[in-house]
Amino acid sequence: MANIRLESGDMDGAKKLFTSLQQKSGRRDVYAQLSLANIEFETAMISEGRKKQDHLNFALKIYKRVLQRDDSNIYAANGIGMVLAERGHLTYARDIFTKVRDSAFDAPDPAINLAKIQIQLKKYPAAIQLFQTCIQSFGPGDAGLHLSYLAAAYKVAGMNAECLKVLQRAVRLFPEVVDHWYELSSIMCIIAADMYAKFSNVISLDDKVMQLKRMKSYFASALKYRQFYIKVGGVDIDEKEKASAEQFVRKCTDHLKHIEDALVTAMKSKEVSNQPATNLHRVCEAEHMMLILHQVLDTHTHTHTFYLHTYIHTIVQVYFFSE
Repeated sequence: MANIRLESGDMDGAKKLFTSLQQKSGRRDVYAQLSLANIEFETAMISEGRKKQDHLNFALKIYKRVLQRDDSNIYAANGIGMVLAERGHLTYARDIFTKVRDSAFDAPDPAINLAKIQIQLKKYPAAIQLFQTCIQSFGPGDAGLHLSYLAAAYKVAGMNAECLKVLQRAVRLFPEVVDHWYELSSIMCIIAADMYAKFSNVISLDDKVMQLKRMKSYFASALKYRQFYIKVGGVDIDEKEKASAEQFVRKCTDHLKHIEDALVTAMKSKEVSNQPATNLHRVCEAEHMMLILHQVLDTHTHTHTFYLHTYIHTIVQVYFFSE
């Protein structure tokens, strides 16, 4: 009954039942104690200030009690690591998660938590390797979640091309997970923005046209995927998320239009440059068109900053210590 309450999101009801079970067993029911500690930890994650610390303290107290009775209980040790990590004791938490993972290779949670700690410590290669191992080792059940974690690790490490590949794989394997579409649209915009930041280094007109076409493709895909996210997410997207997604669509549409205008200008310039310049007027016309192209792009140099915010509470922000 307590598990049913927990699965339905009724943490208060589940807490009462697990507390009752713990009292009846004289605190010998390890499962009830760990479940109660996990509820306290989850409650701390949605609390603030003193209430958050009280829930963390209670969770830590129970985890320690279980570990004192059974020093091989990996779930209690993992819980202690989560509390320490949430309090900012990252090195201690990393050491605990490492020992737990080494003791339980068949349990994904310690490896996931260790990888999240490595991200916070900016040890990106180590985190990426851990997430890759999880995907390979723990089967398809949690593969969608593990792919999300891996994509987030690549993203925070600045490895945008790798992040894109992982998210494309995620939407191919798990198209029903709308957050994958959200993140895919975000990384496409980030890649397009990075391309624009390097646009001034492109010398030849042919390369400029090619780069503009690539940017157009990324923006168009990002727009399509974000619109799909809004449509499929439906009632599961709260008003704040929906408003943010709609703002993204408007800005992406605007940016796409400017890219298309710039591309038209560049194509006209290319046509002129490929024709024999029979007089000075036609040469000046080509130079004038290139000037317009640069002015259009320079006007929107900084508009890409909105692409850099995420979720999804994310990775995106990712709460690094959720179970």
